[in-house]
Amino acid sequence: AQPTPSPPPPARVEAPPASFPRPNATVGGERCVGIVVTIKQNYAFVRPAAAPGSEGPAPEHLDVFLHATDMRAGESWVELWDRVTYLVSNYKDRLKCVDTVRLESGRGPDVSEVLGKTGGGGGGGDARG
Repeated sequence: AQPTPSPPPPARVEAPPASFPRPNATVGGERCVGIVVTIKQNYAFVRPAAAPGSEGPAPEHLDVFLHATDMRAGESWVELWDRVTYLVSNYKDRLKCVDTVRLESGRGPDVSEVLGKTGGGGGGGDARG
């Protein structure tokens, strides 16, 4: 009889950076900074900035939920790639952003600003003698 094969090892999950809030985080801690990476009508996900000393943003599995009602009073809703600052709260055993404030738009400059144009040019037309 052949021995029974052993089950595969469990998938390795990358540990969050030391500065990333743990699931029992409460409102009132240090403000976090992140980038809006997914957006829907009334909710989004924010990817936290990397911990000091590491390169690039935090891994995708650390994205934090943001609901439209958790924007700071008077703040407009976010757009894709906006940079935001927020506090972290625990909601239904998951982390979520609260008291969220837009720091800068992720839209980038308007095409007309880049090209230095303020209006459309005229059509070429057909020059027949």
